[in-house]
Amino acid sequence: MFQSWRGKLRAAELAYRSGQLEEASRLLCDAELRQFLPAQKLLAKVAGQMATRGEQRMTRGETLAGWRDVEAAALFGAEPARLTKVREKMLAQMLSEVEQYVAAGDYRAALGRLDELERRRATSQDTRRWRQVAEKMAAAQRLARRGRFAEAEAELSVAMPLSGGMKLLGEWLEEYRLKGRRLRELAAELHTCVASEDWHHALGHADAILELAPDDRAARDARCRAWSAVGMKIAETTFPSSRPHQNGSPMHDAAHHHSQPRGERFVLWVDEVGAFLVCQGDEVSLGQPTSGAQVDIPLLADLSRVQARIRREGEGYLLEPVRTTRLNGALVTELAPLKDGDLIELGSSVKLRFRKPHALSASARLEFVSRHRTQPSVDGVILMAESCVLGPGAASHVVCPDWSRDVVLYRQAGTLCCRATDSFAVDGQDHQQRAEIGRGSTVSGPDFSFTLEAV
Repeated sequence: MFQSWRGKLRAAELAYRSGQLEEASRLLCDAELRQFLPAQKLLAKVAGQMATRGEQRMTRGETLAGWRDVEAAALFGAEPARLTKVREKMLAQMLSEVEQYVAAGDYRAALGRLDELERRRATSQDTRRWRQVAEKMAAAQRLARRGRFAEAEAELSVAMPLSGGMKLLGEWLEEYRLKGRRLRELAAELHTCVASEDWHHALGHADAILELAPDDRAARDARCRAWSAVGMKIAETTFPSSRPHQNGSPMHDAAHHHSQPRGERFVLWVDEVGAFLVCQGDEVSLGQPTSGAQVDIPLLADLSRVQARIRREGEGYLLEPVRTTRLNGALVTELAPLKDGDLIELGSSVKLRFRKPHALSASARLEFVSRHRTQPSVDGVILMAESCVLGPGAASHVVCPDWSRDVVLYRQAGTLCCRATDSFAVDGQDHQQRAEIGRGSTVSGPDFSFTLEAV
């Protein structure tokens, strides 16, 4: 038997008095109950309390929850003058947060706050001004990563007066002037080295440029040409091979098997994110790069030619020690399973974090914990099974914070393909949702761009 409207009203009153505003509003919005004057009066009280709670939440920094309360209060008929006052206070609070984010250089968070205001139609001359500042900062950072420091300076020169002469922007301007001057010097030296095919010095100049501007295309191309010409000779002179263990030991014998990479590899350059070595083999070796024993993951460190291997078995991974290897601090002497978050230690100093972030993909990622890097230098290693997810989510194999969507690389019938929800271009040719890609391909979309480079 259904409750009478008076019974429902009593239940709503109890919810209101106990602070359960959502439950009270749910009951009071019942079509049968809402037609009665006592219910209407109680709903007005609930709306007023929601407006108050929204203001309190905003003060505590719970921005989204505060806005939801105010929007619900408006829906339930809160007093317009009261809502206007609360909205003005919340707008001032969020603008203050935007200014703090900009002052700290976190333009992404500033734009996120401004997007929230825009979605709620709470815009003003000040919100538009701060959006322009944050967007100019974002553009300057993108240009600087590409080595276009003069253009980056121009963006900041527009943002400076809009921000009221913010100190951080002045610091960025000076930094870009200095980096631009140094980049011009290095670029001239690099050009001379490439022209004379002095690849040893060309490699050093290219690496120096990429320290200043990680997405400088000319330096990337020069480094690729230099590595093709030089090979692994630099590593041999920088890190002499570790002293071998006594002949006849099982680990010594194992180190000399499979001394060549067993799967295809390439470097994935993601604009404004970094570079990643992608290994497609089911088993990869880790060790020091030498001409006599190339490895899948060549680490510039005092390691053996092959220090350890990682093997993919179905959906899981196994760690195989060849020389001294530790897993989460414990010495490993036989095959050991790897799980997400495990710390791998090679030799006495190399530390890598094993990550398997995506529940629906067998691919994994190796992150550098110590300061060691690979040759050529990258920001991480992808152990690619059938797919590799690039996107803004934490579960992506390559996390791209500024992207609005996921892009998936996947293998199909021996070829590498790319899939996205919208149209994108591969080497200047437009494609809808799917396309085959190869080494050297550049893939670009509305808010993303990446390049594959052969190793």
